[in-house]
Amino acid sequence: MIFGVPPGGAMVVSTDEEGCKMDVIVERPSALDVHKATVTACVRVADEHGVRVPHLAEFQTTVAGLLALRDWLVAHRVSQVVMEATGVYWQPVVRHEALSDRVG
Repeated sequence: MIFGVPPGGAMVVSTDEEGCKMDVIVERPSALDVHKATVTACVRVADEHGVRVPHLAEFQTTVAGLLALRDWLVAHRVSQVVMEATGVYWQPVVRHEALSDRVG
């Protein structure tokens, strides 16, 4: 599921890049910064050593671009998305994201 709470919602203790311990509430989160013409996406997932590594990508807000964003999030197995947007620019992003709940 892209939007919503992952099943179980269990917390796991993790160590960040500086060696600080923290509770991992969402294992595969993503953040979107939505603009009129582009969406910048970031996914932070653990590498083979358990260190969280950011993956960044930018997508156009065209239908093709938003479908590519959806596919990118699914490929990274994202469980939750947070979004920052001004005005109504978030609406097309949510419409195309919601498709993955029905398709996948």
